[in-house]
Amino acid sequence: MTRILIFLATLAPAGVAQAEEIVLKPIGEARLRYEQVDQDGLPADAEALTLRVRAGVEAKAGSWSALIEGQGNLAIIDDYFDGLHGAATRPLVGDPDNIALARAQSAMHRPPLHSPRGGSGSASTTSVSSAASAFARTARASMRCVPRSRR
Repeated sequence: MTRILIFLATLAPAGVAQAEEIVLKPIGEARLRYEQVDQDGLPADAEALTLRVRAGVEAKAGSWSALIEGQGNLAIIDDYFDGLHGAATRPLVGDPDNIALARAQSAMHRPPLHSPRGGSGSASTTSVSSAASAFARTARASMRCVPRSRR
């Protein structure tokens, strides 16, 4: 009994947990593509009708957001060489059948550390992922090699 009371006493400062609302936004796109290729030196022509579908979801809760998106290509008419399967007896059309993860990202949006105008805090937010990509661009620019002059 005393162990239970000690356990409850340690949880008391945590207070009541408040669930944040999670907002889900679906992402979707489809592309139907037709291509016909007649290439000299190959015995047959190529004809392709492909469908690319991208689908995913973005979730936002408080200052956090996460996104995941997948992509799939489906050959409806597959009289072509896709670069991966079979012999190259037909011209190349670069749309092989596949399913892949297109994007997966997370971000935390927080208030700026300081006001750019020197005033009090601002209501705008900055994205940690945007700051990380700005840092990566700066790091790449600073790592460029400068050729040494000949002595």
